[in-house]
Amino acid sequence: MEPKDHVKQVNTEQIRLIEIHKWIESERAGRDMSDAAVLEWVAKYGVSFRMWAETIPYGCVKCGLCSDASDKEVCCQPFPKERLERLK
Repeated sequence: MEPKDHVKQVNTEQIRLIEIHKWIESERAGRDMSDAAVLEWVAKYGVSFRMWAETIPYGCVKCGLCSDASDKEVCCQPFPKERLERLK
């Protein structure tokens, strides 16, 4: 896998998580929270995501907890407890 592909995988996962956060916050507020939700995600989770991204094996955005990660493009559990414990 090329380094650019690895970066693309990590960026895809980050965008997916931001989109989920935007949807949740917009539902909570009853209106589109687009930019505000993105900025909130970056402030709350950006550092944790960066730490997570720097610990994943090269070429993989899976957490290693999936029984068979080969069929998934992005991680189902981007912040598993086991990985976060290793970052402390």
